[in-house]
Amino acid sequence: MPRMRPARPSLTARPAPSAPSVRWRAAAAEHVSAVAWAPDGAAVVAGDLSGAVVAHAAADGSGRRLGAHDGAVASVSWATDGGELASAGEDGALRRWRPAGGAAGEVVLGGWADRCAYSPDGAMLAASAGRRLVVLGRDGATLTDTADHGSTITDLEWAPGGGRVAVSAYGGVTIWEPAAVDPVARLSWTGSSLTLRWSPDGRHIATGDQDATVHYWIVADAEDLMMSGYPTKVTTLGWCADGRYLATGGGDAITLWDCSGAGPAGRRPRVLDGDETLITAIAAPSSGSLLAAGTEGGSVVVWRIGPGRVPAPVRCELGDEVAALVFSPDGAALAAGTADGVAVIDLREPIRGS
Repeated sequence: MPRMRPARPSLTARPAPSAPSVRWRAAAAEHVSAVAWAPDGAAVVAGDLSGAVVAHAAADGSGRRLGAHDGAVASVSWATDGGELASAGEDGALRRWRPAGGAAGEVVLGGWADRCAYSPDGAMLAASAGRRLVVLGRDGATLTDTADHGSTITDLEWAPGGGRVAVSAYGGVTIWEPAAVDPVARLSWTGSSLTLRWSPDGRHIATGDQDATVHYWIVADAEDLMMSGYPTKVTTLGWCADGRYLATGGGDAITLWDCSGAGPAGRRPRVLDGDETLITAIAAPSSGSLLAAGTEGGSVVVWRIGPGRVPAPVRCELGDEVAALVFSPDGAALAAGTADGVAVIDLREPIRGS
């Protein structure tokens, strides 16, 4: 969006987030493309472009290689009970791993396996490869296997309450229930959606799009609102924990939309500046008011979001492009995947440098 700011910003005082500090950094064979925290916060798993899947101790960064794909890792996900994790990669494989060591199973999907995610209750695992969506039970049984998509699936995410999974592709979004023969809903438009996120209450889906737009969907009636005018295609977006604010990339700043009440229609968005390079990742914790962004220039920028004035952000300079960014389960730390490895950033202590 054009860099518009509210005409009369409130002067409500809000505390800034705690200054960040780098707890540790660990090198990787190649660019780290995906990171995920264990549900108990004790470990961070990272996948890189060499294919390696490595579990790092959250306390000190010590790593243990779980295995590897034959080609880049595109996505990693932990089951909510911490009993296993999954990775999807360029070799077309969906692989399940036990944190204590050893493989728990593998499904060859064909093509490039681009996304994988466990359901919120951990009972199911969804993955995509090309136009194909597969949903497995924890026992490995196939619940859904469909290629009923007009083009390559670009993203997938489970509804917050579980039970439904949404996928984006050219033509919009389809929503599936496991074992259903046909999608239970279609959110259609003529264009290519690159990424999607459910709102925390499950009522809305936002997509970032190839044509430098964002779509905001009301899931119940498939109505949508389009936000246009972004400088670049929108490849990253996220919801703040309470669902009021939608943060979108698509340039060198975050555009923040107030989606409370009747939604963002007719409201002027706020613009949060990064480091004047492309926003490459957006993350929010599961509770609280923080919002974080990673940039092409190697910055991790953290704001505290709420009604009224957004205070100045705090920053941590990693020096390498941030490709993946995720909060720890307690919201007190961030894991970042960069061009040279993995970093864990604390948000409770003064900056010590990187």
